Amino acid sequence: KKVAESMHKYGILIMKDPRIQEKDNEDYLTMLEQYFESRGDQYYSQEPLKEAFPEIHYQVGITPEFKERARDHCERFAHYDEKNKPISECPPEFDAKWRFFWHIGDRPEERKSLYANVVPEDFPDWEEKMNKWGNMMIEA
Repeated sequence: KKVAESMHKYGILIMKDPRIQEKDNEDYLTMLEQYFESRGDQYYSQEPLKEAFPEIHYQVGITPEFKERARDHCERFAHYDEKNKPISECPPEFDAKWRFFWHIGDRPEERKSLYANVVPEDFPDWEEKMNKWGNMMIEA
């Protein structure tokens, strides 16, 4: 019940798994903060982002801010009663967040070469840390 309430009220669930060490969390967050800071500097200096692939709709690598927006379900939600209507903008605005799309876990053989993960050249521990953290989240 608490999980459902958290998702409904806040759109997020925060949990603590005793198998996950704080150092792993710090290492992962530090790497991502450094990465996004450096790519933000590049982007705002009009430099190309090597890990951005708009031609495949950003299905791997980095997606800068204001490139994506949620699907437009305004017409469908118009028929909901006030108690059950989402509070998000209608129509949806472009999303102000940056993201990095990274596939985690085993993939079917026929999809392995389709949208393969992208590893930033200047982050030698990227693949290890991304996979480690992602797998810990899956196992939580």
